[in-house]
Amino acid sequence: MAPLLHSVYGYGLGYGSYLWAGHGMYAQLWAMHLAPVVLACVWRTLTRGTGMGGAVLALVALILSHLIYAYIMGIASLAVLAWAMTRQSVWLCCRRFATIWGLAVGLSAYFWLPWLLTRDYVGLSPYLERWKYDSWGARAILVALGNGDLFDAQRFPTLTEMDLSPPQAAPFER
Repeated sequence: MAPLLHSVYGYGLGYGSYLWAGHGMYAQLWAMHLAPVVLACVWRTLTRGTGMGGAVLALVALILSHLIYAYIMGIASLAVLAWAMTRQSVWLCCRRFATIWGLAVGLSAYFWLPWLLTRDYVGLSPYLERWKYDSWGARAILVALGNGDLFDAQRFPTLTEMDLSPPQAAPFER
């Protein structure tokens, strides 16, 4: 979770992504607040059967604000579905889940469907460096994985073993 909470380059959920030198993270600012609302609304609809309109509205707002967060919440809501189901309510929960997601995906299709069909703007931005789309190559990734910079760059190594070398300012610059 540490890379999601804060990242060296200002793309995580840390305050630096939004307050100083953020890289177009306004949409993510909305999405990070809508994500737990979506999960709560989906949970309420699946377990109580109430608030389906609110769940659809929250999900549509999330989809329209940030497609990647909507994808993440789609996976997380599958976990919520599995948690909410009992032996007696399997079909009821699945029907409610399909209704929520079906309506939300249908209502937001004008946003994501043209993007999916044309793909004209994927990988293009005048504001971001080209390496953010092309990666750094296998060698640089494997070296960063080996010395701990891939997941725990300049933080306490929670995902990789401790690296005792001095931290680099920017491990992936070309």
